[in-house]
Amino acid sequence: MLPKAAHQAISLLAQLETCGLRKVVLAPGSRSAPLALGLASFPGLQVWTNPDERAAAFMALGLARAGGEPVLLLCSSGSAGLNMSPAVAEAYHQNLPLLVATADRPKRLLNTAEGQTMLQSYFFEGFLKDRFEPEEHIEDWRSVGQEAWQIARGPIPGPVHLNLRFDEPLYFEASEIPKTLKPASEPGYPAREKALPNFPPKLLVLAGQLPRSLAQAIRPMLEQGISQGLNFWGDISSHLWDLSPFGAYPEWLWNQKNPSQMPEAILVIGGTLLPRRWDAFMQSNPKVRWFQALHFGPSSPRFHPNTQCLDLALPELMNQLSLKDWKTIDMPKGMPPLPEGWHDLSAAALFLQSLKEGDALHLGNSMSIRYASFLRHILPKSVEVWCN
Repeated sequence: MLPKAAHQAISLLAQLETCGLRKVVLAPGSRSAPLALGLASFPGLQVWTNPDERAAAFMALGLARAGGEPVLLLCSSGSAGLNMSPAVAEAYHQNLPLLVATADRPKRLLNTAEGQTMLQSYFFEGFLKDRFEPEEHIEDWRSVGQEAWQIARGPIPGPVHLNLRFDEPLYFEASEIPKTLKPASEPGYPAREKALPNFPPKLLVLAGQLPRSLAQAIRPMLEQGISQGLNFWGDISSHLWDLSPFGAYPEWLWNQKNPSQMPEAILVIGGTLLPRRWDAFMQSNPKVRWFQALHFGPSSPRFHPNTQCLDLALPELMNQLSLKDWKTIDMPKGMPPLPEGWHDLSAAALFLQSLKEGDALHLGNSMSIRYASFLRHILPKSVEVWCN
């Protein structure tokens, strides 16, 4: 007879597979045994095993980045989950879909000197789309699996923590697992329906960090909007930098004294805008209205409390913007010239010129990001750019 822990683990795995789960990374341990043994009943899942939790977490991160769909990351109880924190934080800031499952002991064992027992529920606080801790009954494990998948997948992807409390016995024979597993329901995806704000004619769209796949999806609509007068600038991490008519536009705008050259409203799409001076620009121009789309978590805008956060999927938003006429700001065109002589910037230019179509470029610190941003016109537009 299967123990309760086995039924719980199998119900969760069955629901996730129905939702679309195909890849699992396991850092094995005793308390996570119900999940590890339960995987034997799911031949359609690809499973990678790594005994080092930190390495396993970054392996899952890479799989999520490459595939674009949620990856399930499993580990045992105690401090094992803490070792996965760097990868979870990276998944949060890069909008990568990750399901982080930490096995845990029953609540009654907390603060009783039980080994490998600590308060795990808030391990990744501040770096999650959401977190769940299912109750004992099976239906809750199924519904948690479905909801966690939906949130991790998007429309704004990110990591979701599942803290799973298993009581003993933990082990069972594979032959005891039922051959047919029927999850509670088919997956659904949450609607994101809110009206488009009444933007003023002189709108500037700023693109921050965007996954390349999402940037490619909205590129045709953005090109259409630009042809109708929409003002646009994309930083180096947006994968849309080549659509910016003037590479040095931020510096030009930050130093702008002519009110007629100032946008009436600014819409920030994507994640972080890499030039930090945007913060100071917003504070010094309170009359400019600010909007933000594809923000992280609840409405908590980066710049100041008057920013209006839009709960619209980015393709839907850009499609609506492409259907309107806009007033173009008379800004300079072209790219700034490269200084003459041999120096670190010219060395960076030589390196960037060596990149080929389809290469991936990972910028690891602020100076390399500044160089690449200044030299954006050298980059082939098919190069994939990642920034920590």
